[in-house]
Amino acid sequence: MGIMVTGRYGQSIGLGSSLVRSALKFAPWELAHFTIWHMVLPSDYPESLIYSLLAVVYVLVLIYLISPLWSKNKQTVYDLIAGTVIRYKN
Repeated sequence: MGIMVTGRYGQSIGLGSSLVRSALKFAPWELAHFTIWHMVLPSDYPESLIYSLLAVVYVLVLIYLISPLWSKNKQTVYDLIAGTVIRYKN
């Protein structure tokens, strides 16, 4: 695709930034799996908690989709928090 993840100033990102970015990027996905499994199978968690968490998933996905439209560098929320930028390779 010709793109790469760098730090704000074009430097290589470290392990910490990479882990933060990946964890935040996959958080809605993992939270959705957690809630769906607890909706389908018997669970000790209250139903209201499960549906509230599912609503949080939808809100996070919406924020992730909209955030590049408002960001100066077209960064997602997880890129802003991790201090990373997607750049085209030369």
